[in-house]
Amino acid sequence: MSLDNYKITVPPAMAPVKLCDVKEWCRVTHTSEDVLFAALIDSAVAKAELYTNRAFINRTLTGDFSHLDCSRYEKGYFFELRRAPLSTLTSVTVMVSDVVTTISSDEYNLKEDSGFSRIVFEEVNDSPDRVPYPYQVTFVAGYGANSDAVPAPIKMAINEAVCYWYQNRGDCDGATELPPIAKGILGEYRILNTYG
Repeated sequence: MSLDNYKITVPPAMAPVKLCDVKEWCRVTHTSEDVLFAALIDSAVAKAELYTNRAFINRTLTGDFSHLDCSRYEKGYFFELRRAPLSTLTSVTVMVSDVVTTISSDEYNLKEDSGFSRIVFEEVNDSPDRVPYPYQVTFVAGYGANSDAVPAPIKMAINEAVCYWYQNRGDCDGATELPPIAKGILGEYRILNTYG
């Protein structure tokens, strides 16, 4: 499997849930703990995205790849964008002779599905420069630019996690984990890397 590295170059513009909606879910009407709620929302979103291997709100990422993979299940060489769902593919580049070269979209196929998308090459330069990560992909991942695009069950799971943590402050047992009900809801959105 190719070694990959991702960095967010344009972060999401907002959280996938609104503070007022989370507080209503928790039946809290005062504003004295809004800072706490904001921190809990950030934590719940980070845990839920990590658990599902998904980005909820659009963000621009740059992925660096060590080499192309091959598999008996795939015709051609490829790399997998392990941030989903893919919204937009901006560019694919490779470093050759110390020059970063943009690879034309005619030279690869983009295979999108409900899991991780793949960029598949029928013919490749199999000897790019001997640098740690010669391939780079810039893309946007997420369901959309605002919380309206995020599936309702994902928002429900985030609400459940925030409410559980808010009501169980001071408990040590499982305090850093998503509660079971949130994991149960998020299970159908979880992407497991099982493809050979």
